Amino acid sequence: IVLVDTDSAQIDRLCYIGTDNYAAGQLAAGDMLEAFSGPLHAIVILVSLSSENQMERLEGFQDELSAHPNCEVTAVLEADSNFLYLNEVLPRTLKENPEINAIFCAEEFSSTVVGRILSSMGTAYSHIQVVAFDKMEDTLHYVETGQYVSTIVQQSDRMGELAVKVMEDYLNGIPPEQEIIYTDSLSIRRENLKDVKRYESEGVIWHSYTGNL
Repeated sequence: IVLVDTDSAQIDRLCYIGTDNYAAGQLAAGDMLEAFSGPLHAIVILVSLSSENQMERLEGFQDELSAHPNCEVTAVLEADSNFLYLNEVLPRTLKENPEINAIFCAEEFSSTVVGRILSSMGTAYSHIQVVAFDKMEDTLHYVETGQYVSTIVQQSDRMGELAVKVMEDYLNGIPPEQEIIYTDSLSIRRENLKDVKRYESEGVIWHSYTGNL
């Protein structure tokens, strides 16, 4: 068994191939720090505090910020991929904490909807800088228009290629050199947006339906 993207200590696997989520969080913080010349007070949005990969991104993000004066994570929101909940809690958190000037969406769902929520709040919140995660079409649109600083993108295709190579080698008597194989994350900004390989099937671009979920 070769596990891709999500690891499990309970499975007797040959190896795990996926993103170094701690490093991805550090990369997101680096992008955020470049967008500010002064204090940085951020919200981090997760699906769940029980998600190991998202908690690793949060840890990397926090550790990178802590190395800089007046930079911190002010709040962590557990949104459970629920638009109605996030649409209620995010505006309230921003209004109750006027010092917040940044948001790190540490997963795909919030990355696709935070731009819409901020736009609905008016120009008073247009100064808030956002770093997103993954490459759904709505997220890339917000990067293209400048509403998001960047999005941190995993190399899913590279994970698949490595998984095939590991299995082929194993069948030929060559075990993997490492039990855990990390693929790099990429920082995608407006200037290198053309380098992103879109999520698509047979020429049809994937969209994330959010509706009132």
